[in-house]
Amino acid sequence: MKPLAYACALLLTALFAVALHWAAANFTDAPTPAPVFDDPRLMPQPGAHIARDAAARYRKLPPNEQRAAREAVLASLASLDEWAAASSKAGFLCLGERHDDRVRAFMASQLLPRLNYQILMVEAGEDELDALLLALGSTGPASLLGARFDKVMRAVGRGGKAPSLVAIDETRAQRKQRTGGGTSTREDTLVDKVRTRWRVGQRHVALVGALHCRDVAGWFFQRVAANDPRIARAGMQATAVMARYQESGAQLLFYLLEEMGIQRDVLVISDVARFPREILLWLPPAAGALAGYQSVILFDDTAELDS
Repeated sequence: MKPLAYACALLLTALFAVALHWAAANFTDAPTPAPVFDDPRLMPQPGAHIARDAAARYRKLPPNEQRAAREAVLASLASLDEWAAASSKAGFLCLGERHDDRVRAFMASQLLPRLNYQILMVEAGEDELDALLLALGSTGPASLLGARFDKVMRAVGRGGKAPSLVAIDETRAQRKQRTGGGTSTREDTLVDKVRTRWRVGQRHVALVGALHCRDVAGWFFQRVAANDPRIARAGMQATAVMARYQESGAQLLFYLLEEMGIQRDVLVISDVARFPREILLWLPPAAGALAGYQSVILFDDTAELDS
């Protein structure tokens, strides 16, 4: 009798273990696999799988199609000097950035010295610009919108003469009035001050947040073109500057192009409309990052770039 009871207990225990295992497999969520970070170029990018899939698509193409895709990308790229020569012809260059120390340093050392311009329009109110100029006079660091700005203010363009600095953003008083129920928007102020400070025959660079430079309805760049024929006739260009590890779209695009054999510390897409559409369809984050700009400059913020 005891052996039989013992055998029954073992059987029940086994059946319970099987039932518990089945329930765990069928009534609980499967654990989410950890992201694979076996390539430091994709760390810590949650969209790494998008770049991997895009690279896999490229590798699956026949050799002649791989060569054609690579040549199409190379045809859409330019050097910084080529971009600067074309951009310096525009009377109004909207240079969009994300208010980051790395981007500001890159613009001060690599972009602004290459450009031919006389007026630098700054995303600051007149009161803030006065404070920046005071800090600049003391040779100390100066910040604007959370990032170092003194190197930008000291950068001298191709003409060798320091540009005139003009404020185009709200003053503290204007900001207080707007947030207190005023009818004007911040974009209204930016556009109005650009029109007021525009000088016929001179070249202007407006250094503002990237979104303001998108050629999209309702935003600064398009509103300037629509509201001032003088500026539109002088030629306008919308350019974004992005650090590789600051923008997900930039990081994924760098990775894919490197997998295609295109190794550059600075990627200058001089005409976004000419960049291969197929590549952007493979990389939706990159397509979103480039949308609305005429040209885009992406740089590897871990590389040692020549000054």
